[in-house]
Amino acid sequence: MNNIDKENIWNKVLEKTDLVSVISEFVALSKKGKNYVANCPFHGEATPSFYVNAEKRVWKCFGCNKAGNALKFLEYHLHISPLEALKKLAEKANIDLSKHDSFFTNSENNTELKKLYEINKAVNEYFQYQMMMKKTPELDAFIKKRNLTREIIKEFEIGFASSNESLYNYLISQKFDNYTIANASLINSNQGNFFSNRLMFPIKNTYGDIVGFSGRDITSKSDPKYLNTAETLAFHKSEVIFNYYHAQSEILKTNEVYLVEGQFDAVALYKINYKNVVAIMGTSLTLDHLKLFKNCKINMFFDSDKAGIAATKKHLKTILYFKNQFSIEPVFIINNLNKDPDELYNLDNGITLKKVIENKIDLFTFLFKNFETLKNNNSISTVEKNKEYSYLFEYIYYLDAELQLLLKEKVINSNIMSKEVYESFYSNYAKPNFALDKSFIKKVNSQRNFIKEEIEAPNNFNINKNTEINNYFVNDFEIPNPKRKIKSNKQFFARSQLIVEIIKTVLVNPSYIDDISKFSTSFIRSNVTKETEEYRELVLYALKLMKNNIYIENNLEQTISDDKNLSQERKERLLKAYDNLKDIQTLDKITFQNQSNILFEDKSNPKNIFNLKRGQNGQ
Repeated sequence: MNNIDKENIWNKVLEKTDLVSVISEFVALSKKGKNYVANCPFHGEATPSFYVNAEKRVWKCFGCNKAGNALKFLEYHLHISPLEALKKLAEKANIDLSKHDSFFTNSENNTELKKLYEINKAVNEYFQYQMMMKKTPELDAFIKKRNLTREIIKEFEIGFASSNESLYNYLISQKFDNYTIANASLINSNQGNFFSNRLMFPIKNTYGDIVGFSGRDITSKSDPKYLNTAETLAFHKSEVIFNYYHAQSEILKTNEVYLVEGQFDAVALYKINYKNVVAIMGTSLTLDHLKLFKNCKINMFFDSDKAGIAATKKHLKTILYFKNQFSIEPVFIINNLNKDPDELYNLDNGITLKKVIENKIDLFTFLFKNFETLKNNNSISTVEKNKEYSYLFEYIYYLDAELQLLLKEKVINSNIMSKEVYESFYSNYAKPNFALDKSFIKKVNSQRNFIKEEIEAPNNFNINKNTEINNYFVNDFEIPNPKRKIKSNKQFFARSQLIVEIIKTVLVNPSYIDDISKFSTSFIRSNVTKETEEYRELVLYALKLMKNNIYIENNLEQTISDDKNLSQERKERLLKAYDNLKDIQTLDKITFQNQSNILFEDKSNPKNIFNLKRGQNGQ
């Protein structure tokens, strides 16, 4: 296929795509003149600044400055590559991309991948057939014990791998060659079945292609209990997660995911109508996994035994390390019944399981409970206890500033530690990157080096030509005074970042201030940093308007421009400062009030800097 053909497939898909229809699947749009408008899905806002021009098939947010076409919207919203976005739009537009396979991947690898997908699909159908036709006492007992209804078996495409039926012979009869059979990790070296006497779960990628299998022993005699497909060209355990293909729409809709250990744990939650559940399948969380959960609460639901607690803490490190990058938040489901989710469901058809799932705690409470548990644990030595405390302080580093203060106060007031001991631990161990785990940062760095954030198009095709939106698209929208180019965020230190976030919150949500006069006085007396000096004049101007009851939310820019009492030079300074704040996030009311108190009440003490918000990993 020549370069013209390659460009044509991108253009053809875009031409056949109804942009309004695509965006409306995720955002509630309202008609306004020739545009459609909405609150931007990419940043929090109270007044709509997200505009869609259906005629020219482009969109732009005048708050965060993101812009693009249908491809770019899916890239941003679903956190996928341009090629993945193209495939989704093509499917929606009923455009067959199979003729262009060589364009998407290396032709040799693509051919082999297609064969692996085909053989896995055939094997999945074979396993499901065996599930229906093979009636053994062990299989029947296992199905009954696990409460596997026809609906559940069909939903999860559960099959059965028999010990006395040759999968190899079946695949040969279906015209698959020896090379493909061997590469699919379906037989052993003697052409015997790789999976034997196991209940089979297909593992799918984000497109629904079957990339491998996970088999659960039904005899209680085989080790391991779960056996997964070996690494193949199609199956990489660090890149796939069980049930994501079926759960992804619910995850995107709720911005929440339930993370469990095994397949039957996921099935148990599905039975009580939790559709946004995935299983980690015994592996560690990776960068590839977390990319799927961007902007989500991650509800960790693991066993309460020693292994389950260790797994929770291991996964928590990865979540916290990437917390800011992916806007993810850990939540913990506390299960004190010493049973896994499947066992809990089978107690009373899910009544107890529902109650357990509702028992959620945040990171603050999780850490305090760990402090309490350690204090009351008399079975370990003081040395071992102190070692465990040091691990907890590595997690504390990633708590928000106000929560760090509250946790410190609670630990001290509960007589778990004295103030001096707590501060000594904090000073030594509340640092980024989990340094006590010698292998952690090495694993993270290897993932960063190995994984590309976006898939590059082959054959030097310029994706950006078809997906990037230039500044002139501002003219495609009926926006009053789109004005200056938005600058990228400056890299602030902790105190500077906090001051700027407080200022932005004051401008957007002035109702958060209980006493404007008191706030103004406190702010004037505060030690404004060099990095935030340019915003001082702006916020004091806004506070003056508020005191005089003439401040209009979301209209400060126009107010400045129309103010005849301001010199042109001062107007330009204020407008520049206002412009530079557009990319800064706002704080919620509780955080705003707590952070303001921290900033203004102890402004002279340099030790208080450690309590202010940090950037990811302290950088």
